[in-house]
Amino acid sequence: MGSNPQAAAMLAYVDALREKTALPDLSTVMDARTQPATVGPKTTVREVARLMQDRRTTAVCVMEGSSPSTPGSGTVPKIAGIFTSKDVVLRVIAAGLDAGRCSVVRVMTPHPDTAPPTMSIHDALKKMHSEYNQPLSFFSD
Repeated sequence: MGSNPQAAAMLAYVDALREKTALPDLSTVMDARTQPATVGPKTTVREVARLMQDRRTTAVCVMEGSSPSTPGSGTVPKIAGIFTSKDVVLRVIAAGLDAGRCSVVRVMTPHPDTAPPTMSIHDALKKMHSEYNQPLSFFSD
């Protein structure tokens, strides 16, 4: 088969297609209903908490590079951080900050890990496990 480049190209194409269909990617579990809640960095913690309540979510993406008041500004929004309900408790309430005056950028987790929609679900699960969990240990009786 090494002497037939067309056959080799066809086999490579079929292998790539088989891998693509055998391992679904993140886009297969994403749709319009799974769009994350987003806010700008100057949004107050109180406003973010209300959005989290309205959207029934425990996390909000903090975006930079665009503003709701300047649509079409030419800049592509980029994720700057993530703010979770855990941050409300540990970084705002426990620290005694005023949620009505504190900007979310001050208490968010900056530069969160992300995954492109084309990443396979399997690879995304492996990434989450390797970066956030201890290795699995098995004990025998």
